Amino acid sequence: MSEAITGSPSVDRPGGHPRRHYWQRFAAHENSVGGPKVRIPEGGDLAALRRGAGCQPGSVPQLWPFYTELTDAADGISPRLRAEHHALVLFGFHQQSQKVPMNVAKTSLGAAVGTLAARERYSAAALERRFTAAATTEDVDGLAVLLRGLVTQLRHEKIGLDYDMLFDHLVRWQYPDARSRVRRRWGGDYYLTPAIAD
Repeated sequence: MSEAITGSPSVDRPGGHPRRHYWQRFAAHENSVGGPKVRIPEGGDLAALRRGAGCQPGSVPQLWPFYTELTDAADGISPRLRAEHHALVLFGFHQQSQKVPMNVAKTSLGAAVGTLAARERYSAAALERRFTAAATTEDVDGLAVLLRGLVTQLRHEKIGLDYDMLFDHLVRWQYPDARSRVRRRWGGDYYLTPAIAD
């Protein structure tokens, strides 16, 4: 990914170290069994994240402590800030009332929705329509609205996804060429996952 897309990480004031995204504090790894006890976000934190739904990045004071950066690009809100805002809101909905981490390493959105489809708890046609509607949206703000419905369904089935990857994909979504690559990744993961899901 080019520097124009990724930008540079923000830095904590005290030690000069890059700040971690909020969801990185609460992560599960593939095939991790019997490891150290996982941390779960506070309910108040998650409620604050959900307050950002439908709002512009940086406009909700309750979310300010959760951003890694609050800077504008020359022409407005930076792509990274917009992507982080949407990822934080989605994480707030996804992790709500869950006792296990919904941030799961190496699980793309396509793979998570593919796993959901394989469980056959929802109409396959309706789920595919919802997923296709999200994947064909051009605007990242519109995409975030559609993804809220999908992460709510994932939450009900306790299916997590990789929020670092989702953040990266939301950044890329704001660039047409990169958006096409993300779509291909989601589509491939979605259609391949049901064949290997339990």
